[in-house]
Formats: sequence, structure tokens, C-alpha cells
Amino acid sequence: MINIAVIGLGWWGQEHVRSLEDSTRARVVCVADPDIKTARAFADERGLPLLPGLEDVLGDARVDAVILATPHSLHTEQVIAAAGAGKHVFTEKPFAMSRADAERQVAVCQDNGVELGIGLIQRFAAPHRHIKTLLEDGTLGLPMHGEGNVSHDVLLNLKSWRKSADQAPAGGIHHTGTHLIDLYVWMLGRVSEVYARIASHVFENDTASALLTFENGQTAYIGDVMATAEQRYFQLFASEGWARRISDDELVLRPRGGEMETIRFDPVDLVRANNEAFAEAVMGNAAYPISTDDMIHNVAILDAITTSIRENRPVAVT
Repeated sequence: MINIAVIGLGWWGQEHVRSLEDSTRARVVCVADPDIKTARAFADERGLPLLPGLEDVLGDARVDAVILATPHSLHTEQVIAAAGAGKHVFTEKPFAMSRADAERQVAVCQDNGVELGIGLIQRFAAPHRHIKTLLEDGTLGLPMHGEGNVSHDVLLNLKSWRKSADQAPAGGIHHTGTHLIDLYVWMLGRVSEVYARIASHVFENDTASALLTFENGQTAYIGDVMATAEQRYFQLFASEGWARRISDDELVLRPRGGEMETIRFDPVDLVRANNEAFAEAVMGNAAYPISTDDMIHNVAILDAITTSIRENRPVAVT
């Protein structure tokens, strides 16, 4: 069992707290948020000490690790501060705002011997794990193309830093689109080039899309609209058929020359699964399933997408 402090008590920070309420691997011992007045009711309801910020947590000997549910641009300095204080650190995505910062974070964590986790929860969804297995055992044959869309209206009527171009220069791709990037990297390998576009309809930068080309020659598409009805899917096309995730516990599989099949899985709390995998790594029981190389590459792809949007051209992923 490890003791965790959650930094940032907005709607997603609260999800982290809820996910661990009855965990046998990690428990939240305190929370921190600069907006004490707004965060107070949630903290008091759960009997958690509420502090103003990360710096107030780092000196607490009880705390083994911190979860950062904070604005994207704060992650790098917060990860470096936490690692420097000897705290294991889990950060929400995107991991950093540039590849250089991502590399700094990884280096500091390694130098200080602390575990690093990231909020890329879709790797823990049963349909995605099943698709990965079908690729590895050859059932789907040669992977060729991926398509994914993560659209919603969660931010539509909210005043939120998540709408800021400073925090999300690629719009929703910097938020939920990073999940699709991670799934593609996990299943198809390294991305070599991107071409991305952004548009404004209901509010600034509410619509974004990107085409990805991989080192092995495959292609993929990402779509993200933050001002429409919810739509989340991930589909992989391969030489022996295709597989489409339509929910966190449902997959449609169509083999070439065969009948379409719907496969249902037991529900999984993805936030909890990721947090507990991080806790297991902190305790030395298992390796964390997302490599630091993949974390850095995810940010390198975002870097290239941001440049592509700004300059309206294909951009190589270094």
C-alpha cells in the first residue's frame, strides 16, 4: 500500500480520488488545490487534508507519490520538483508541452530513482487489449490503417483552462487525442510524419484532426471535436479483417470473409487500473506498462502536430 497526494482537485483530480477510495494498493492521504474555497467541500466530505499546492505536500514524509491533475504547462516543473523531493510521480497527459521537457522529466525521475506514471488510461481498456492480442497472435494479419475519434461536449459551456491555446495548441488532440496517439504507438510503432489541421466553429479551436504516417508504412487518423455529442471509437484495419472498439467494454470484430462479431467484456475502472499499476511499480511488484520512451514519443508527436497546425504542412517527427 502506498500513500498518494492528489494535486489539482478539479473534475479529473476528483476522479483520481474516487478511483482509489477502496483500493488495496494505494490510498489518498491528502489533496492540494490553490482554489481552497472551491475544493473544500469535496475534501471535507472525504476527510482529506486540503493544502494550497504541491510545495506544501513535498515535505510530508507520509506521502510516497503524487498524482498531478494540473494544467498541462505546469507538468514539467511539478514533475521535476516532486522527483527532486524523492516522491514518485504520476502526471496526467499530455506529459509535457515539448519533447525537450519530456526528456528532462524522464531524466530527473531516473536520476532520483522515482517511478513515473502517466494518465493514458485507454491502454487498460479490455477492447484495446484484445486488439493488441489479435495483432500479436497474427489473427488480424498485417496492420495497415487506424482511425479514431474522441469527441464530446464536456467543455462546451464551461470556462476552463483546457480551452486555452496556450495549454492546448492542438485543441482536443492535446486532451483526449493523446489517448489515440498512445494506442497507435502501442500497436503500430513509431510515427515518422504528421499533417494536422485545426478549426473554430462554436468556440476557438474546437475541431482538430491529424493524419499520421508510421515508420513501418502504416497510416492513421485522429479526429477530435469539443462541441458535439459524445463519440469515442478506435478502429484498426488489417489484412485479415478489422476490429473496432465502440465502448470501454465492447468490441466489434469483422474477419475478412467472415461474419461480424460483437465481443463484450467485464467493465473496468480505467483510472483505478492505471493508478494501481503505478502503485504496483512503486512497490516494486511489477514494471509500469507504459515505457518512458513511449511517453517521450507521444509528446514528440504532439510537438510535430502543433508545428503542422501552425505552418500548415506535413512535419517529420524527430
